[in-house]
Amino acid sequence: MNVKEKLFQAINARNTIECSYHEKKRFIEPYHFGILGGEEQLHCFQYAGESESGGIPQWRNLKLQDIRSIRILDSHFLIRESYHPENAHYSFIENGIYRR
Repeated sequence: MNVKEKLFQAINARNTIECSYHEKKRFIEPYHFGILGGEEQLHCFQYAGESESGGIPQWRNLKLQDIRSIRILDSHFLIRESYHPENAHYSFIENGIYRR
């Protein structure tokens, strides 16, 4: 299974993920995947791990091409009140969590 397929599986099941991004270990909740700034990206909430820009926990957009060593964790997450997909400015969302 490639990185994109693993991301879709985690989004659909609301599983948390451990991954490496810019050589930093991150623990994230994946919310949606699509096109932002002409590139495939994941909109997620980073709740633990490391970051170049600091500020954890924080909402992040991770470029698909830079996500490495992805592992789907057994833990699940609830949709955060602060999740508003329309605020992420994606031109296209291929897969995502939506409030019912």
